[in-house]
Amino acid sequence: MVWVAIGLMIIGVVSSFLQVLMLTLCAGAGGSVQHPVASAFVSREYEGRKRGSALGVLNFAGDLGKLVVPAVFALSLAWYGWRWSLFALGAVSLLFSAVFWYALRHKDQRQRAARQAQTATTKGWGILSPPTFASVLSIGVLDGSVRNALLTFVPFLLMAKGVSEVSASLMLTVIFAGGAIGKLGCGILADKLGTTAMIVLTEALTGACLLALLPVHQMWLLPLLFCLGFFLNGTSSVLLDGVADLFDSAKRSRGYGLYFTIYLGSGAISPSLYGLVGDAMGLQSVFVAMALVSLAIVPLAGLYYLSRRPSQA
Repeated sequence: MVWVAIGLMIIGVVSSFLQVLMLTLCAGAGGSVQHPVASAFVSREYEGRKRGSALGVLNFAGDLGKLVVPAVFALSLAWYGWRWSLFALGAVSLLFSAVFWYALRHKDQRQRAARQAQTATTKGWGILSPPTFASVLSIGVLDGSVRNALLTFVPFLLMAKGVSEVSASLMLTVIFAGGAIGKLGCGILADKLGTTAMIVLTEALTGACLLALLPVHQMWLLPLLFCLGFFLNGTSSVLLDGVADLFDSAKRSRGYGLYFTIYLGSGAISPSLYGLVGDAMGLQSVFVAMALVSLAIVPLAGLYYLSRRPSQA
């Protein structure tokens, strides 16, 4: 958090585009650290008791910030310009990092002591079941590819249906809102229904919603986009809970780091791959391909279930 805060504050005072570009890259790298570290921290704190719900709340909080902070920042831009707005955002982040450290330092010390005691008996990456981790990672890669491609191509589909550019942009907010609630709701449901059942449910309904987007009338777009965001983003909370089971607690941070690196990296290139499909076969074929990929995850969820260790069943 300090890394990101200082990066934002310096961006607000530099003078050249190259400096802004390099500092943005640096700040972005610092911002990505929290994904694996925070997930591991929360999963250990709620080990064996509503862990899926806790990870869902963590995921939901991130999406809530993506909705609230840009809106506040936009208002600040109108009054103070981008330089002072970025500097203030960095300063607020720096303040929150201090509060965060003060509030959780004792829990962190206890977790570190427990990890150090366990590390002596844990070798390598601490993967408890490599086949199961491979299946979860495959599910995450395919799911992330659909999510990133959807956000890239859905505005074009909406405009092809006669929706204005402004309205199409606003409809993306509906997807984000549905996704935020989905991350919270699906994390809670994972504690009740189990990881495998929730993966099957969210991916099957994601595929159905993607196919329904093609013929649906404009009047049904908003509820359909909300449902699509709910199921599409909800899978991520379910997978975070599943990953926690596959790593020794002492090595869980690096486990989440490995998962997020591959998951986010593949998601970054997926829109280009789906774009090739669109160039060859048209825009609607992109959504059919995304739906088929989502539905293909269902049998992968079966492999995940079959490859789990008996203690994880």
